[in-house]
Parts: sequence; C-alpha cells; structure tokens
Amino acid sequence: MTGIVAAERTVSGIADILETVQLTDLVAAMPAVVAKLQDLAAVSSDLQDLMNALLSLVQVNRYGSVRATSGEAIAHVVDGIVIRVTNGLASACVQLDEDTAFAMLACIDKTHSAVNILESDDYLARWKQALQEVVDNDACHPLVLGRCTRMLYDLDSLDSKALAHAFRLAVSRGNDVALAAAWIEGLLLHGALLLLHDDALFKVIDAWIGELDEEDFVRVLPLIRRAFSTFSSKELGQIGDRVLYGSTETLVAAGEFDPELAKRALPLLRQMLGL
Repeated sequence: MTGIVAAERTVSGIADILETVQLTDLVAAMPAVVAKLQDLAAVSSDLQDLMNALLSLVQVNRYGSVRATSGEAIAHVVDGIVIRVTNGLASACVQLDEDTAFAMLACIDKTHSAVNILESDDYLARWKQALQEVVDNDACHPLVLGRCTRMLYDLDSLDSKALAHAFRLAVSRGNDVALAAAWIEGLLLHGALLLLHDDALFKVIDAWIGELDEEDFVRVLPLIRRAFSTFSSKELGQIGDRVLYGSTETLVAAGEFDPELAKRALPLLRQMLGL
C-alpha cells in the first residue's frame, strides 16, 4: 500500500485509494494516504481532477468511519476544493470540444452530487453562483450551458418561465442549429421527468422541433436521440404518449381524436425516440 500511495500523482487517484482503505479497514494506512491527499491537493492546478476527487472525499467523510483527526484533515481538503472549483468553473468550461465537454459534464455532475451531500448553505450558494457564471458565459460549450441551466432549475434558482426563456434564447435563429441541439442535449440528459411535468418547456421544445426544416432536423436528430437514450423505456413511452395525445391539461375529447392523424406522426416520433 505504501508504494501505491507514493506512486500516485492525482488527487482523484488518492481519493480512490482512500475509499479502498476505508472499505478494507486498513486503519494503519490512513494517515499516510491523508497526508498524500493534502500534499497533492495543495499544489494541483487540474480542476477536473479536483472535481473528480470531491465526491469520493465527501462520501468517505460523510458515510465512512474515519478517525476524528483524519476526518478533520479531509474536511479541510474538501473545503479548499469547493472554493477552488466554484471560483474556476466558468473559465474551465470554455474552449471545449465535444469530447472534453462531456468529460467536464461528468465532473460537474459529480460536484453537484457532492455539494448536495454536504448540505452546507455556504457551499450551495457558491455552487449556484458558479453555475450562474457558466450560464452567463456564451464562450462555454453549449452542452455544458444546457446542463448548468438545468441544475439551476433543479435548485430552484430558475422557475419554469425562466427556463423556457433560456431555451428560446439558446435556439434563437441566430444560433447554429447544431449548437442549439447540444444545449438541449445538456438540458435533457437524464431529464425525462422535466419533459413529462414541465408543460412550458415541453411546448417550446415541441414547437422548435416542428419548425426545423428537413436538413436541420437530420443534423440535430443524433444529438436529441443521444439525450433521449438516457431515458428509460417507460419514460420514452410516456413522452410518446404525450406527443400523440397532449398533456393532461390539453387532452382532446375521445370523440375528437383522429387516429389517422396520429398514425402520420408515429414514424417521426419513433425516429426521435430511437424506438
């Protein structure tokens, strides 16, 4: 174990070792691992590495059985990581291509989970501010912009009307349709419930897709399907029903339903949902 700890060069790697030490009850190794964690975290300039480490560290301290002295040291490292991540998130989200944007997305998701577990008003306020700084920076990748917008909505920093307004800005005619689709993908990843229960957002997305010409629709379809691939089969079925029949507020009367009209929508619906 001593050799493994000494050879590790990343904060996230040490965080993983720390989890292993805790799970295997290697109490004697804990001080050396924590000391290496402190040394690496103090000098690391890799924001994604720090973000990848944060959730593991929070879980070790929250749910583990570390001794008081080690717990205090880990908590101090966590505090430093939260401050550095929230200060540097917006600048770390610019000049990303699709692959690096997805890597950043995974880091943001982990940090979001860690902040929720910490249940600190100060950390939560810092995190909301960091997400808002990303959303306000048009140089950030649209995939990340959509995801951060969704998180602000989930944290009640945006209401339904503000979310729908943000969507309209993202897909405005001055924006490239592929970039708009990337923003939507970030918004909708693992977000089936958002589509099912937010009528305002559902309507603006439905209207936007309906206004695309054939060329643009073909361009954005893979991105929309990739977002939908994170939904369960049950959720996809519910979304399909909603497209065909409308929301609970707009369902047509049984006598007004036109089965032939519904059939014409099915091929497009299956293509979008990947069914």
